[in-house]
Amino acid sequence: MINLKCNKNRGEIIYEKNANNKMFLASTTKLMTAILFAENKSKEDTITYTESAKAQPPYTMDSEQMAPYGKSMQIGDTLSADTVMKELLLFSANDSAYMIADAVFGNSNTFVELMNKKATEYGLKNTHFSNPNGLPVNGNDVNYSTAYELAIITKHAYDNQWIKETMQL
Repeated sequence: MINLKCNKNRGEIIYEKNANNKMFLASTTKLMTAILFAENKSKEDTITYTESAKAQPPYTMDSEQMAPYGKSMQIGDTLSADTVMKELLLFSANDSAYMIADAVFGNSNTFVELMNKKATEYGLKNTHFSNPNGLPVNGNDVNYSTAYELAIITKHAYDNQWIKETMQL
């Protein structure tokens, strides 16, 4: 069991148990994706639905339940960056993470390198990203962090006004 309690006003840890055990991130990976997105794009930017976004598995914007305007997303369709941020953080749409990676740095490989660079900038030593959406690759979890380091990522995400507004919806 991992437990980490912080004083939200001062950001100090008031209780921790196993806070430095590495765990798989799953969709919490999308917090770092959101940080890089918010640092490199504005709400009004237009983001294109790409081939790599279309290749993502179910629970995406391309599914009938989530598709905007009641239609399936097609490669080349565009959405506002604000809509893509909402899809990422509120609906955990896996394809939105790849739309972001492609829009911000041209491809997911470069984007992931920058996710790891950002983790290093934050002083995180037990965090690693292999993709922008947190899904397992070939059945293996590939993104990991600790409760402590995830708390640091979350604080940085919440310090960004655009992300904060989106998370408060």
